[in-house]
Amino acid sequence: MNHENLKISAQKIIMSDETKKELIKKCEKIMEVKKMNKKNSIVKHAVIIAVVSACLCCTAAGAAYHGFFKDIFRYDGAVVGTKYEQATNEIKVSVTAYSGKLTVVAEAVEPSAFPYAAFDNMNLNDYKIVDSNGKTVIDSLPAETSDYADGKAEIIIPFQNIENGDYKLIINSFVGESKGDQPLVISGEWEIDFSF
Repeated sequence: MNHENLKISAQKIIMSDETKKELIKKCEKIMEVKKMNKKNSIVKHAVIIAVVSACLCCTAAGAAYHGFFKDIFRYDGAVVGTKYEQATNEIKVSVTAYSGKLTVVAEAVEPSAFPYAAFDNMNLNDYKIVDSNGKTVIDSLPAETSDYADGKAEIIIPFQNIENGDYKLIINSFVGESKGDQPLVISGEWEIDFSF
């Protein structure tokens, strides 16, 4: 049956005024429900978009919080090693200055996590000490390699011929070592104020 025939057949139906009013009310309710479902659908889509956005933000924040491994390449493109970058939030650093030396305590936030769980020794790799005017006083002097146990290393920096005052230790990287493995450079940004 085509549309025109259906329309002609519907016009032939005889209804009382009361039945017509009831039928119109039911049709209006059906239309209302459809509109509400459409609005709910839009709200559901908005909620889904908000949840997905929040998940992506959390994932990005998580990525920023955790470090990552990066290959070291030779001039011809061959991989010759690995380094670990963005470890700032993975290592807590504190210092104590006394009797001509500075003790740096480096402590892994998650000592059982890789790469920290694999280390036997840890040392400073790239660091400097600046005075209150920003002048470099010590620049990456060799420090004593420290045993790394229970997620912690105590590294000693010789601190001789330095006047009393306020200083800042700026660390750009540590190096972690374990037997049979190449040393792993761990990069980040650590700044610690201290007085001597």
